[in-house]
Amino acid sequence: MTSSVCDSSFQGEAAEPLLRSAVTTLKTTSFDDMQAQQLTHFLPGKAPWKWRRREEQELQELISSKPSLILITGPSGSGKTYLALQYGEQFDYFCSGKFDQMCPATYLPFSAALSDLTEQLLTKLDAEQLQRLRETLPEAVNGEIGLLAAAIPALSKILPKQDVQNKATYQGIERIVRLRHIVTCFLESVCRETEQSVLLLLDDLQWAEPESLDMLSAILRKQIPGLQIIAACRSDEVSVDSDLSVSLRQLETEGLRIEDLHLRELNISEVCELISKSSGLATSQCQKFSEILHQQTQGNLFYTLELFRTLKSMGAVSEKGGHLRCDLEILNSFRNPLSGGAITDVITLKLRELSIETQRSLALASFMGTRFDSRLVSLALNQDEQHFLNSIEINKSSRLVRQQNQTAYFEFRHDKVQQACYDLLPEMEKPKFFLDSARTLVDKLGGTSALEENSILLAHLLSQSLQLVSDESERVKYAELFYFAAKSLLRSSCFTAAVNKFQVARALLPPRHWRDQYDLSLSIFTASAEVEHVLGNCDNAERLASEVIENARSFFDSVLAHTVTISSYSSQLRFEESVQLGLHLLRQLKIPIPKRAGKLQIAVEVLRTKRKLKKLQPSDILSLPVMTCRETQAAMEILDKTFTSAFLSRSPYQVPLSMAMIRLTLDFGMNEESVSAFAMFSVIMAMMSNTELAQQYGQLTLDIIRKLDAKAWVSRVYTLVYGLTFTETMSVRTVVEPLMEGYRAGLASGDTTSSTGSIYLATLFRFLGSESISELVQLGEEYRKVFNSFRHDNMLILFNIVLQAMENLLGRTADPVELTGSFLNQKETEELAERQGNRAAQSVLCMCGIIVAFTMNDYARAERIFDFYQSFPSVQSKFSRCCVLFFGGASKLILAHGSPAGRWRRIRQAKRCLKLVRKRAEMVPEDHGHQVHFLKALLFVVEAKKERALAAFDGASLCSDRGNSLLHQALIAEHKSKLLRECDRGDEAIDTLLTARRVYEKWGAKAKTDQLASYPLVLKSNSHTGSVTVVETN
Repeated sequence: MTSSVCDSSFQGEAAEPLLRSAVTTLKTTSFDDMQAQQLTHFLPGKAPWKWRRREEQELQELISSKPSLILITGPSGSGKTYLALQYGEQFDYFCSGKFDQMCPATYLPFSAALSDLTEQLLTKLDAEQLQRLRETLPEAVNGEIGLLAAAIPALSKILPKQDVQNKATYQGIERIVRLRHIVTCFLESVCRETEQSVLLLLDDLQWAEPESLDMLSAILRKQIPGLQIIAACRSDEVSVDSDLSVSLRQLETEGLRIEDLHLRELNISEVCELISKSSGLATSQCQKFSEILHQQTQGNLFYTLELFRTLKSMGAVSEKGGHLRCDLEILNSFRNPLSGGAITDVITLKLRELSIETQRSLALASFMGTRFDSRLVSLALNQDEQHFLNSIEINKSSRLVRQQNQTAYFEFRHDKVQQACYDLLPEMEKPKFFLDSARTLVDKLGGTSALEENSILLAHLLSQSLQLVSDESERVKYAELFYFAAKSLLRSSCFTAAVNKFQVARALLPPRHWRDQYDLSLSIFTASAEVEHVLGNCDNAERLASEVIENARSFFDSVLAHTVTISSYSSQLRFEESVQLGLHLLRQLKIPIPKRAGKLQIAVEVLRTKRKLKKLQPSDILSLPVMTCRETQAAMEILDKTFTSAFLSRSPYQVPLSMAMIRLTLDFGMNEESVSAFAMFSVIMAMMSNTELAQQYGQLTLDIIRKLDAKAWVSRVYTLVYGLTFTETMSVRTVVEPLMEGYRAGLASGDTTSSTGSIYLATLFRFLGSESISELVQLGEEYRKVFNSFRHDNMLILFNIVLQAMENLLGRTADPVELTGSFLNQKETEELAERQGNRAAQSVLCMCGIIVAFTMNDYARAERIFDFYQSFPSVQSKFSRCCVLFFGGASKLILAHGSPAGRWRRIRQAKRCLKLVRKRAEMVPEDHGHQVHFLKALLFVVEAKKERALAAFDGASLCSDRGNSLLHQALIAEHKSKLLRECDRGDEAIDTLLTARRVYEKWGAKAKTDQLASYPLVLKSNSHTGSVTVVETN
């Protein structure tokens, strides 16, 4: 076994406490003892050592200041954990979890701590308080008791059985996000409902894996009143670029306060004072002995106490001539020159005094982890399961291991003790020893539920010795065991660890496993493909899915593998491949999807579906039975995955796919995908201008969500219904909050795909509203972290386009109209979107590009963008399409006014735009009424009807005030100012231009305000009179 010290760990005094940045608040102290029992043993009846009081006072001050996290740092054995333990009694509840170097298990410290907290709740709460917690907890965690109970098994003692057995409906990274959320909600609920405080101690944080650090970060970000978290960490074993350091820096960047308390080693004088108080001699009499002790232990508190205790027990400490002396011969008799310090040899010496049987038990236990089940240790060594528990030697070795609450579970007193126990076995003997132990356990637990329950531990034992297993049948048996272990890890949302177990399981299968172990092979490879896709390992996922598809004995055996492949293609923006694969599979299932999706075929599909729906009332649909047909369920899964790719790429097949899902639901009943199907149907009806049906089925979808309490689908439904359906008849201002609710619901439920869709649409609508774009960009940068963490590239590209448009208008780019900057490279994005057939990205590029170009008065560029937009089918909502029509029509009118070339063609095109915008304004006047007046004003300008144009501008201004769009308010004032100037109404032109500038400044468009400074109509102030005049610059 090797230490976990990082290659670039800190060296020297200056680097010791700095886990993240030089600005970290730091307190450096010394520490006096490791265990109360140890100090009492040496100093019976004496007052605490003076340094102890100072450290306790400093920690007390930190606790009183209520930081987000208190980090106690220092080397191993410096007393970090014991210091924290002294403050457990100050809180109503104290729970702790320890990260384990020997047997790392994602989330296990949190599970242990929260299970302990649950047991305390059962003991301390009265019947009324317990009942209130029982009633409020399911709602606090959004009904996901099943997922919470999987993480905290002890909850089954509090909650009704039917609640505990509820199953989470989330998979993959979405399940991870959900788990973080409900654990945070659980802690918040406990603190709120009990109105009491909780201290959570996390020990050995330096061994925490990234998933556990994410869990800790989620809890800290919530800043739960009544919860204090203390973590103990070996700062000398953490590098500045480790996952822990990066996480802490990120939390501090977000404004969370993290306080450090560093425990340094004892210096010689402090060791001397400790020995003086123990022996009753003066410090001068203990000086030389203390120097020897300090040389051996480097001032480490735990090492110093253990070595002193051992030397005394061996008779190596004596008083001669008024001085404390050490028998160096005895000291050298157990010193190992290869050891990093004498303490390991001291512990080993104690262990060697035990019987061989006990040594082997402790060696096996050390590999099982800091906390272990003594019954498994006994069974593995062919003993009665109570043997370890009843061992006299074990019971006398309380300084090595201690029993937990009179149960079969024990834990090592210190990780150095655990290390020494592990090192009892020679390296050459360990593989066979662990293999024999695993074999015995597998044989004894085989055929019982205990085998699967302990599969993770058994796989851990076998991982050290699989190279010794050559028998094919035995390897197959262990392949199944590793499969069980991986599935157990998946239930705990430990996806990375599960991937490793699946890899071993596949490697253990024999060459002809698809023939001889078909069911096991199918299970292992299918699950492997799913979890690889979850972690974003698309190549591995597709390779494994392909092997399943090639070897599957029936189509239904390969359905999951096919859906993994479809989703993998989509996540890589390979939409066309994704859609074509889905269509191919649906035809195999005899689902009637037209071979081509032309206008005629789409019309037929819609008509068929409408006829079916016409026969049913909304109440009839709400009363549909649950879908049970296996073939239909498989088809719905494939339809849903394929539709997602078709929708994101705006493939014409999105309509037939959606209609097929509706018809299958009506014929075979409702399932999870049906909720999404009705939402998609409402969107398609809206895109086809069937407003009545769109609104009807949008509302029906919300009713289904409420009836089924389908929280897992809230984010997706809100994104589709509020973002794309209801905007057909509602102002975008009214849907922003529901979209933000959908965003939050998605993060809570784990539906991060829909969550990112909600925040994209909300940000787009807010961009064209009354908020400062500089603030929106700041928020957007935070939201991008969510997109990046979940690898949602298909949404990220759309979000980046909107952010880049805002950055351009903020004046932070070299070219104010080219969408290239911090978030985007326009040319590369255009090429990528064209290559992938990503119509959504092309449409958003057109919309944002034309807004920026028109705002910056580059009307020729705006016209080119509009003409390109007209060259491919519209794939945006009516709101977005209307924006493009407005800016395109306005550009054409301005260019027609300025140049006779193509004048009448441009006017005709602009009139068509006006007609479509007017039609849209009839539905949502708040969003588009001012656009109609603006286009009419420009048309009157072209027709030289200046008075009518001014009146139209006034109408536009009035409507824009109601619509609350800062961009449109500024544009109206700016263009009205130009017309007033043409009418020789200079004073009014100046006032109107000043209004435009103020609105642009309020919006945050610095690029535009800078442009106005060099506008042909320049405002020049008279320094003597204060008057403002108009000056021609050309």
